[in-house]
Amino acid sequence: MPVAVADDPVQLDREMVEQQKRKELEECFLAQQAALIERQAEEARELERVRETVALVEAQEVAEAQELLEAQEASLREQERQREIQDARRVEEEKIIKEKQKKEEREDQVKVDSFLKRNGFSDIDSKKKTMFKSFYPLHSAVSQNSAEMVQLLLAAGARPLLKNSSGLSALELARKLDKNGSHAKAIKFLDFGIDNEFSIWIQVFVI
Repeated sequence: MPVAVADDPVQLDREMVEQQKRKELEECFLAQQAALIERQAEEARELERVRETVALVEAQEVAEAQELLEAQEASLREQERQREIQDARRVEEEKIIKEKQKKEEREDQVKVDSFLKRNGFSDIDSKKKTMFKSFYPLHSAVSQNSAEMVQLLLAAGARPLLKNSSGLSALELARKLDKNGSHAKAIKFLDFGIDNEFSIWIQVFVI
């Protein structure tokens, strides 16, 4: 029967030391691996937080840009609405003015027609003859010292240079009859009417 040989104590100590070292190395490796994994996990979490922050900032910027765009569009719509209101108001005002002008023109024409009929004239430039005299509507208006009718006749197109049987234009007659400014308004209207007629003649000759 073989005899058991006692283990060498030195050898045993050496093996125990090596085992302890291996164990420590393994533990150190495992700790490093765990630390690496934890660091990677923390980096991943930090990266995710950064991504979330970026996404939040981008979403906020998009929302702000959208709000700005909507505000600009609303401002443009309001400006367009105000322009439409102003255009409508201007059109309405022009319509009222034109209607008023037409009404005044009709009233003026009624006054002219009534004057012509009352004084025996067929139109604004027709000559009226009596036994020894001839004259035109403007002469009658001047003789009656009706500055308003002088103005209306001129506005209707009466010619201010037509002369009566005495060789006087309506303006010359008004100056003859004027006493202390009695015919001042009629003279003023006739002066203006003659200037306009001369202007028309000049334009015709130039053309």
